[in-house]
Amino acid sequence: MDLLSLIGTTLLLVIMVTLIVCLLEYKIYGSTNKKLRVVVKGLLTSVAAVGIVAFISYTRNTGEMSAEATQFLPESFYNVSFAFLLLMLAIIPAYFVGRYIYNHDFDKEPKSLLIQLFLAGLGSIVVTLALTVLLMRIFPFFNVNAESIGGLLPLIPYVFIGVAFVEEFSKWIFTYAIGYKNKEFNHVYDIIVYAVFVSLGFAAFENILYVFAGLNDGTAIQIALMRSVTAVPGHAAFGVVMGYYLAMARISEKNNNYRLANINKVKSILFPTIVHGIYNYLLYATAYVGSISFMMFIVFVILLFQTATRKVKQLAALGYDLNMPILSTIVNRQNQYNYCPNCGESVIGAYCRKCGKKHN
Repeated sequence: MDLLSLIGTTLLLVIMVTLIVCLLEYKIYGSTNKKLRVVVKGLLTSVAAVGIVAFISYTRNTGEMSAEATQFLPESFYNVSFAFLLLMLAIIPAYFVGRYIYNHDFDKEPKSLLIQLFLAGLGSIVVTLALTVLLMRIFPFFNVNAESIGGLLPLIPYVFIGVAFVEEFSKWIFTYAIGYKNKEFNHVYDIIVYAVFVSLGFAAFENILYVFAGLNDGTAIQIALMRSVTAVPGHAAFGVVMGYYLAMARISEKNNNYRLANINKVKSILFPTIVHGIYNYLLYATAYVGSISFMMFIVFVILLFQTATRKVKQLAALGYDLNMPILSTIVNRQNQYNYCPNCGESVIGAYCRKCGKKHN
């Protein structure tokens, strides 16, 4: 690398870091300087555009920059821009999903807490790796790839225990430790937000690993686009399931039903694990049964996202204070809601949506 390339690359890195810091500062502190926001977004778009040019040039020239492209900018400049583009493609889906969840929260959570939860999601990656290594040492069966597991039946424990349970339990630890006991957890929907933000931290880091691994065979862009509509919202949906049962556990505790609270805490690990396991099983099973499993996977993902979206809207509408001593009746901004005396589930209308009992 010559001196000009080194200077150009260094300047580009400084500009990108500065832009990211400015953007984060705006998101955290809510800067009202519209001109600054326009400049920041314009420069970020420009850097991403250079990355797209680099991608096109690499694609057309089988892994090498074209001579025409390097006449305008050093090759290292394109390399850094392309890496930046991939990084944005890996992270942006988590941002938009998090924004969707956050916008439904009528009593907004502190942004410092949300950042802490997102970073905790990154920390859950470390716990996942530690549990995976421990599991492989105790049961060598798990020390294989999903593609070489040897059939659909052995794939079940590998997916549901070695992948789904390990990941969801790791995320649950941080959600429970930071969110469940937090003084800001004063509405049912709050724990949904907490669980999803931990899941998005996990998903963002995982996405970065998968996307940059795709550089080895030239599939980085394809991986980023595919995972942006499957894996990232999928982790968020698992977080919705986890948060829902943690919310039910808190409600049960407030009604002095500690047995039901403990059951719901177990469910907050069990049900996300089951949903996550089905998701991965159908995906991995394509190696054995082909398009049939893939079509089932697509249908499952659509149903999962529809259910999670509906649950988010339902729980976001419940606007009562969890700090009340007894939760026999709750009120949202339009309607009257009650709790089922049979199972503790919130009742919308005349029937309990969990056990089906008619509410008098």
